[in-house]
Amino acid sequence: MILYLSVTLNIATIAFWLYREDTMRNRLRSKLAKQAEKFNESTRKWQLLLDGANEEFEKIINDLKSSRNELHDLYLEAMRENRDRKIRHAAAQAKHRAKKRAEREAQQAAEAQSKKGGKK
Repeated sequence: MILYLSVTLNIATIAFWLYREDTMRNRLRSKLAKQAEKFNESTRKWQLLLDGANEEFEKIINDLKSSRNELHDLYLEAMRENRDRKIRHAAAQAKHRAKKRAEREAQQAAEAQSKKGGKK
């Protein structure tokens, strides 16, 4: 009888420890599952934030590209205006030099005419 009680007690003890181990394992699985869910939720939130940030960066990059294109267009326009201004200035200088040369030639012709008229 003692042997029977001893074996039964050992079986009950083993069953208790197996139950306890199984219970602990299930609790640990449950905790790990909750932590994994929290981690996944956090990861999803970060992914959404990163996606939003990527969209914002794309907008900023596109704005910068369009600004760069606008600045380049303004630069080209300024270069054209500067070239046109230089051409107009050179034309005005040439016109002024031609006018002065014509005045000088007219004055020289008048002087030459007056010298011819004075010699006779």
